[in-house]
Amino acid sequence: MKFTFKTIFASALALAAVACTKPAIDELSGMYAAPSEVALANATATVETEQNGDFTYLTVKIGNAFDVKFASKKYYLVPTTYYLNPENGIKAGMYLEGASKVNGKAITFGSINVDATALDEDETKFQYHIYSTVETGDNERAKFDWNGVIEFEKPKKVGADYIFVDTLGDAVDAQGTVTPGAVKHNIVLYQGTEKAGGLELITAAGADIAGHYDVMSYANVPGKAGNGFYMDLSAYGMGIISGGSYLMVEGQFVAVEEGQSIDVTIDPSTGFYTVKTSNGFEYTMDQYVETLSMTMTNNPSSVTDEANNPVSGFDRWDVQLSKDGAVVAAFDLVVASGSDIAGVYNVAGYPHADHIAGNGWGIAAWNYFGGSRFADGANWVYINPGSQITVTLNDDGSYTFTGIGASLQSSVDGSQPYTGNFKFKGLAQ
Repeated sequence: MKFTFKTIFASALALAAVACTKPAIDELSGMYAAPSEVALANATATVETEQNGDFTYLTVKIGNAFDVKFASKKYYLVPTTYYLNPENGIKAGMYLEGASKVNGKAITFGSINVDATALDEDETKFQYHIYSTVETGDNERAKFDWNGVIEFEKPKKVGADYIFVDTLGDAVDAQGTVTPGAVKHNIVLYQGTEKAGGLELITAAGADIAGHYDVMSYANVPGKAGNGFYMDLSAYGMGIISGGSYLMVEGQFVAVEEGQSIDVTIDPSTGFYTVKTSNGFEYTMDQYVETLSMTMTNNPSSVTDEANNPVSGFDRWDVQLSKDGAVVAAFDLVVASGSDIAGVYNVAGYPHADHIAGNGWGIAAWNYFGGSRFADGANWVYINPGSQITVTLNDDGSYTFTGIGASLQSSVDGSQPYTGNFKFKGLAQ
């Protein structure tokens, strides 16, 4: 989205305020001495960013003569007229007294005008016009007028737009006939505790939800999605019935309709899904996972190479996640001594290097299992070499263990490797 914003009117008001409120150099003529020029021609600009609650500090330096700390309501320098902050505080649309200078002298009075035009759709690169006449003490004035480009780094989004809960069910047609080998994913989107939308996706049994879906009513085969529906039956004492694929937009139910499409992709670095619909929705969602009880046991002496020779300088953590006393998932993680376990691990046999995870293994006949694995009913699923495990430390002190496109294999004798995803969350009790 491109925009241009002018501050001419605001500038006129600001200059009028200066003329009316500041004493003149010559009381007989009422005229100021000519301002000194701030040499900014052909100078390039740099910016330093500091987040501060509801606004962002942007210290803009142009050449060696302009050094001003703005408070902007966005991550880039918003076009407007900026005023020197009063003694009682700072807010967006101001610049900081004591931290703003021109020609090496602190600005003591005056506004600064900023015009801008976005040069890209991502709003990271702008053409600016920054200009004004300000006071720098002892009734000295300085005038500047600069045109140039400033680039900003767009903040990376933390977390997904929605958390979702996925409930599996049978895929049935309009007559209620179940489709063998197909599963319906009844997905509910939440923002906080509020229900914010839904998806009804049909996949093959055991398949991930990432993929392309054509929207139809009574979706019942893989690659199809159920359309959104909304019926107000309050007059009949049945309330509102809604579901399928939809999104709540400013409190309004907006359906993904029959004949439209839905594309779902997954980010292997975060496990977040991105949903794009042909009627214009695009959002990210992260699957809700229950927080399990976590224990961590360090066995540094067990770090050995393929020849069973001890390797020093590493910790080896046996991480176990449990529910109601039963182990649900376990991870065999090697890190440099004293390091936190957060990071990305490559899965291999004989883990003996930093951020290597031991693959899952076991002897089912003896009920003896180890390495990185997770439960699937009464069986285990091994995480095979070649996979990656991403361990994330969350704000509440819990850890999330995610694998996208991992090589997995059931502990059942004769099972074959397959590709799949997993996600677990644990908190030390």
